[in-house]
Amino acid sequence: MKYLYFLKEIYKVPLDYYYFQLYTYGPFDADVLDDLSYAERLGAVRSDLHSYETGYGYQIFKGEKADEITQEASEFLKRYEGKIDAVVSEFQGSTASDLELIATIIYVDREFHNKNRPTEIQGIINRTHDIKPRYSKIEIGSKVGSQVGRLWSIKQVD
Repeated sequence: MKYLYFLKEIYKVPLDYYYFQLYTYGPFDADVLDDLSYAERLGAVRSDLHSYETGYGYQIFKGEKADEITQEASEFLKRYEGKIDAVVSEFQGSTASDLELIATIIYVDREFHNKNRPTEIQGIINRTHDIKPRYSKIEIGSKVGSQVGRLWSIKQVD
């Protein structure tokens, strides 16, 4: 979910059929889950329930027909391969909690930008904390600092 959000919002991959809205764990679009379920039925992917220290989650793997189906999308995948690789490379070691926070920060920045609101760092931190109070402002500020290059409308305020 978050990888697709990053591809759309950070890397400008044209995933215009997804309309992410803020949800419990950050930006979400139910169509992503529908598409994943469809891909699983086609054999492009398979998912397994996995137990983690903090609960359960799914691991997604290539399905038995992945290569065949990938061939159908080869033009799109070739065009955006570098961007897809960049997202995977940058975020593959991130926890679900980190992805949730980073995606929410980016969502807040886009929200401010779309409403023509000034988007200084402290405003991003405060709004994100309002949405996600379980994260401290220091923790949010640290993530904002690591994401400044990605946030098109953010401005450092002296």
